Amino acid sequence: MYSMIIADDEPVILDGLCRMLDWDALDITIVGKFLCGKDVIDFLDVNSCDILITDINMPEKNGLDILKYIKERNLHTQTIFISGFSEFSYAHEALHNGAADYITKPINKDILLDAVEKSIRFLSRNDTVLEKKLIDYGIINSVNMGITDAKKADDEFYTAINVYLDTSCLSKQQHDLLIFSFTASMEKLLTMNNIVFERGHAICIIISHSVRDEALQAADSILSIISEQMHINAVIIIGSTADGTSGIPDSFKNAEKLEYMCFYCNSSTVIDCENPPELKTTRINSDISDIEKSAVECMYKLNGDKLKTSVNDISEKINTLSGFMPNTLKAYVISVLYRLNTEIHTLNNNKSFTARADEMFTKFSGQINLASRFCKVKTLIAECMLEAKKLLNELDFSSVDAIIKSKDFIKNHYSENITLESVANNVYMNSFYFSAFFKKHTGKNFKEYLNEIRLENAVKLLITSNLHLSEIAEKTGFKSLRSMNELFSKAYGETPGEYRKNFNQRKV
Repeated sequence: MYSMIIADDEPVILDGLCRMLDWDALDITIVGKFLCGKDVIDFLDVNSCDILITDINMPEKNGLDILKYIKERNLHTQTIFISGFSEFSYAHEALHNGAADYITKPINKDILLDAVEKSIRFLSRNDTVLEKKLIDYGIINSVNMGITDAKKADDEFYTAINVYLDTSCLSKQQHDLLIFSFTASMEKLLTMNNIVFERGHAICIIISHSVRDEALQAADSILSIISEQMHINAVIIIGSTADGTSGIPDSFKNAEKLEYMCFYCNSSTVIDCENPPELKTTRINSDISDIEKSAVECMYKLNGDKLKTSVNDISEKINTLSGFMPNTLKAYVISVLYRLNTEIHTLNNNKSFTARADEMFTKFSGQINLASRFCKVKTLIAECMLEAKKLLNELDFSSVDAIIKSKDFIKNHYSENITLESVANNVYMNSFYFSAFFKKHTGKNFKEYLNEIRLENAVKLLITSNLHLSEIAEKTGFKSLRSMNELFSKAYGETPGEYRKNFNQRKV
């Protein structure tokens, strides 16, 4: 016979709970009914209780206060919380702190019965100490606390199966409810020797088995349940097989090491840490600045047919450059977006226009930071470029084209003795008009922009060649070494010679 307390601050609900199930048939006796949380604690102070059903929001002492009291006293009481859906995040905290289950209002009779039967199964187990230790490991990272393998059969092994659900398209409330629902359904399906808990981004399931194939089959079955019942994508990573409970942490950690692979999975899949897939790598001879230039060119020239191909090419180059590290990849992508934004600023420095560009790129940068899959990052890059194109379409493209041609001419002829007149002639403009036109659309006058390009190329030669400084000055279009030194020092805070020396020291 099991003893039970029911508590709710609404008398009608309290009475309904007392009559909702045939408690006698479940071998349960109701030993207390309370409208106040403090009364529950006072009762538990002098009486034992196997099961507690209580609303989270109670007068004087709430549900978490009661749960905290139960944990501090090391009581075996199984706690089932009842509350409104809007309080789910509050209830979720209770689940992490040891509550047995959580039920939303209005209360469903079958769901209540499942929760009570789950508590009864837990109370009837002989291995509750082992289970508690393993759950504690999942939450507080402590496992070797006197657990032995005394009860382990000769052919019994343990394997951690880490489940990563893709909830990126859900609200936080939907995410929390889905995680709880999945965890509860897994606990319902698990046998006595299997454990489920949340840790980091994963829902970890510890299963006992005799051969590793059983762990692989279990992972496939879990993936099928997720696909058929939850209709979301998931990646399941199977850890190494442990010969005893003391090896469970290593099994979990071996699965966790492959978590980064989730980022590159476009659909649901199972990954075995003992036979992981190889990510395809392709050597590239470009750096991030080259990729940024490709992205700018793509933004100007993109159309519906070529967009997907161009974005895919840019994304894959960034991915390879990042060494398949998701956070580094995201940082590179945001760098590319910043370069696109800078380019848009050079075409029109109107404050209203540039503010809209800033807002757009900030929005996409934030979304990319939160993206959980590489395919999502690709989609965001494409969407960002399309919106950038819409901004460009608002400009006078005859003017935009003239600016692009002018900048290209300067970049291709900076080492020569080019003049304002020669650039203006290249775009068929009067030199006086072109001077104001260039300043208006780039925010810089012709000479400033020319010197900027010459200095950028001087830096490249300083760090990639052994050319004498006077040779670098000549190759980058400066009239003299003195002229280059003056402009270089003003721009970089040190002379070209000092820059090269300091760079080489940093490299060593």
